Amino acid sequence: MAQACLYVNKLADIDLDVLCELIRAGLDNLRTKYPVTAS
Repeated sequence: MAQACLYVNKLADIDLDVLCELIRAGLDNLRTKYPVTAS
């Protein structure tokens, strides 16, 4: 399993659109690898 760290000096340095894109991609990957089904 891969891991990554994101270091930020100032909150103003963060591009929120890119951050949202990274989070969505990570969640999509999780949903693909580990599908959730009702039991």
